[in-house]
Amino acid sequence: MIELFSADPDIVTPTGLDVDHLGRVFAIESNTHFPPEGYDRHPTDRLLVLRDREVMGVPRSRPCLPTGSSTR
Repeated sequence: MIELFSADPDIVTPTGLDVDHLGRVFAIESNTHFPPEGYDRHPTDRLLVLRDREVMGVPRSRPCLPTGSSTR
């Protein structure tokens, strides 16, 4: 069975995800690949770590790994 774990506005434009052995969900959020005009979301791509610490089926914390670096 598949259930919704997280949605907009907590995560937008997800392009990949993985779940580790501790149940943490690592999600890639793409905000820079052809954003529509007037796009008002986060200005960079992000790697989000979603955790359900209380085991209630929803993430209660959403730490984000460092963003803002560029390879250009």
